[in-house]
Amino acid sequence: MRDNFENSKKYFELFIEEKMNLIGDSYKRIDSGILTEDQMPFAKYTIFLFSLEILIAKYSAGFSIDELKGDYSNTINLLTSGWDDSVVKLKMGVKTLDQYILNQYCYMVWVLSLGILLLVSDKEKSLLKSIITNGNIKDELILFLLEALTNNNLKTEKIKTTYKPFKNLLKNNKLYEINRSDVKKYLSGWFKNSKLLPWYNTKSSIGKGSKYYYGFWSFESAAIVAINGLDDASFRENEYYPKDLVDYYRNQV
Repeated sequence: MRDNFENSKKYFELFIEEKMNLIGDSYKRIDSGILTEDQMPFAKYTIFLFSLEILIAKYSAGFSIDELKGDYSNTINLLTSGWDDSVVKLKMGVKTLDQYILNQYCYMVWVLSLGILLLVSDKEKSLLKSIITNGNIKDELILFLLEALTNNNLKTEKIKTTYKPFKNLLKNNKLYEINRSDVKKYLSGWFKNSKLLPWYNTKSSIGKGSKYYYGFWSFESAAIVAINGLDDASFRENEYYPKDLVDYYRNQV
């Protein structure tokens, strides 16, 4: 177990089972034809989100990296059909902005970070690149992670629209200048600064029926450590730092 608490093994087994059932229910609703055209994008997005939650829950439960890579591939395939502008982008009146809503921003940062740490396939890298570039996203953190993932300078104007808590990863507005002390400081305030995100209070659901908690992990911190080749000795034991993903990355490159 990477996230060990009382009855954690059983909890994560039930969490994964519950989310798989919800995915099945979502597919049934889609196939039944009862959803309107306006409802379909959110239904597909929900399937992606449940899949991402399962992936993170499996990481928390101690599943092998190889199995996580398989789940990641499935999650990216679901992302391609579920990442619709009508669901993931901010709106100003009737205008849709080229900027993700906070929750969806968080999930995209995690997806990119996990892609870097798991050293995913070129196919998955290409799918993510298409989604972000076709969406005309210019956020500095997302583009930094995408460039690191694809080993490709996108030559795109970057705009500093990064949300809190992720904004604290920027140093002089440049992620590649961040050092180990910066990451340590970022991690020390990461959970507190995440209080506006929907998963913030999910641990209180443990033992109370429906399963919402899938683990608290700062995947972006690990990705920055991997990208910048930082020494993580002073914060490896931080409870939110997924250190074995960094170890996997280092052993592969």
